[in-house]
Amino acid sequence: GWDCAGVKHGGPTKNIYIRNLMAYSKGSGCVSIGSEMSGGVENVSAINVTCWGGGNGMYIKTAASRGGYVKNILYENITIDGEKKTALTIGESYGAKNPVCDANWNPTPPPVDNVVYRNISVKSHPETAFKFEGLKQQPITNLRLENVNTVDGKGSFQCENVKGSSKNVNPKPCQ
Repeated sequence: GWDCAGVKHGGPTKNIYIRNLMAYSKGSGCVSIGSEMSGGVENVSAINVTCWGGGNGMYIKTAASRGGYVKNILYENITIDGEKKTALTIGESYGAKNPVCDANWNPTPPPVDNVVYRNISVKSHPETAFKFEGLKQQPITNLRLENVNTVDGKGSFQCENVKGSSKNVNPKPCQ
């Protein structure tokens, strides 16, 4: 996203396919979605990705004041190494209302639905390796974790206002 000034501002961004990517992240995220959400984001796949560095790994960022929606996102066959923030993050409390947006901008909170993390290997990570934060008025729904693991079996999850399922996840995810 490019905060109310991007090419797709006000319209949906959809049908994005990222594959066979090797990326270094020193700041925000290796593969990030958001924070601009005014038109919505849907049908994004990131497959066969290796990322390393000092930022976040796979990062979806939005906020109640961003509008739009996030749906049908797939992260599959991902290796993350050396991230200093979190390996997998969905944050619906990213920053304040964007000052670049129109003063009358008053969107509804963005739904985040049907996000799948499949076959994720995290080699090194901080204590909180996974962070999923939904909004009280708009929880994250249909979050699926399948074969998501830290190599050392350590690390933790931080979850708020999330509904979903998990299969073959280590460390133990939020319930």
